[in-house]
Amino acid sequence: MINLSYLEVPLYKNKRSIMTKLKDAMFYTAEPLYKSIQIEFNKLHEIVNSDYRQYSPFNFTDGKKISDNWNNDNQNIIILDIDDNISIDEAKYIFQDYKYFICTTKSHQIEKQGKVCDRFRVILQSEDIPKGDKYFEFTEMLEKKYPFIDKQVNTKTGAFLGHHGCTWWYQDGKLFECTPLLNMAQKIEKLKRFKQVEIKQYEDDGEVEKIKAGLTRERVADIVSSCGFDVNRQFKFKYREERTPSASIRQDGYIKDFGGDLATDAIGFIQEAKGLSFKDAINYVRNFV
Repeated sequence: MINLSYLEVPLYKNKRSIMTKLKDAMFYTAEPLYKSIQIEFNKLHEIVNSDYRQYSPFNFTDGKKISDNWNNDNQNIIILDIDDNISIDEAKYIFQDYKYFICTTKSHQIEKQGKVCDRFRVILQSEDIPKGDKYFEFTEMLEKKYPFIDKQVNTKTGAFLGHHGCTWWYQDGKLFECTPLLNMAQKIEKLKRFKQVEIKQYEDDGEVEKIKAGLTRERVADIVSSCGFDVNRQFKFKYREERTPSASIRQDGYIKDFGGDLATDAIGFIQEAKGLSFKDAINYVRNFV
């Protein structure tokens, strides 16, 4: 059985029928109308196939969808919202080993921000979903593994609008495993704490500041070039596979990739590009000062 909660627009108020769709009456989502239910996995389409309904994998105390009322103690499904980047067929291939339910959304194959594409949701059944705040450590890793999912819905009040007339598909398979991703998140957190201690030791010695003080724009360009990147006369280079270079070195030596997530100094760049520890990256950069 699947645990979830849903809110449905009241169809009658003061003995008068209300036919407004939920997307046009979102004020209802602030009212204590959420109901927790259990249904069979193969009946999920009965929940999502409605313009008057919003659903969530979480529970909300007193039926009101606010952060203080949130809990996922009984959560056993993960809902992925996919707005672009991959097609439904590609999603079926990616999740082919898992038990899934895929359904289209109201904006599927409709122009949105100048783009027409598949827009849909993937619901995965799992038995090892982390509880409490650890769930969001898990979703952070989930977003890294599947960068095509919408990150904005991974919040305590994340919920999804139904859509009457949607198309859906079921696939039988194994349950999605959350534990490996959670373990990875915990390892990364430990590594971050270790690096923070390591950085502080060097900052206390003043070593990092001495090295940074000697890093001119030209020297940073030499450091980047030593990693196999071709830096042009405008101090730009291709950090990823792209037609034109979108990464550049500022006058102060700071490196920024405007087409990606890279934004760091020379020491951080060496850590990223060569996979070195903070200590080894300092020693590497020191050779250019």
